[in-house]
Amino acid sequence: MERTILGIDPGLANTGWGIVSQRGPRLACVAYGCVSTSADMPLAHRLMKVQRQIGAVIARFEPSCAGVETVWFGQNVSAAFATGQARGAALVACAERDLYVEEFSPNQIKLAVVGVGTADKAQVQYMVRQVLSLSDVPRPDHAADALAAAICFATHEGFAHAEGRFDHLVAQAEARDAAARRGAFGAASSGRAAKTCPTKEGTRI
Repeated sequence: MERTILGIDPGLANTGWGIVSQRGPRLACVAYGCVSTSADMPLAHRLMKVQRQIGAVIARFEPSCAGVETVWFGQNVSAAFATGQARGAALVACAERDLYVEEFSPNQIKLAVVGVGTADKAQVQYMVRQVLSLSDVPRPDHAADALAAAICFATHEGFAHAEGRFDHLVAQAEARDAAARRGAFGAASSGRAAKTCPTKEGTRI
């Protein structure tokens, strides 16, 4: 399997992005960066900048799919709301280019990258550097988090396909069992129908 994955760490002030190439089990960093907007800008213009610059990243690197971090509601409400708006702008950019998108919680990303859902930021950054064979930890932090989201997409999808195959086998087995039960019931019903029973006239059919 060869493909290019976009990772996004949404935020109104800073939206991190990272591009990861995948060749079979091998992952490599292609590029990363951050879309920053000033609090002095009108909200609509800030969101437009996120949407346009993420769109420009997609146009340049042509990823086929994206892993996006979901909003963490442990933040204060206003921060979570702002992050959600930026996330929406980034998702629009992905939709405009027909990218397949998967969304992951912060804990899912930490689990995929570090192996522990409660890992701290430094641990995530260290593992991103190791997994992608980088000489330094990606900066800013938002870019490292975006690369982690892309890594999560690559690893999580493998688990999802495995689960899908298992679910398919289970469904097939259940279908065979159901068919066998129907066959047994039909045979029993046919047997009962073949038995004679009296009519009102006392004859048998």
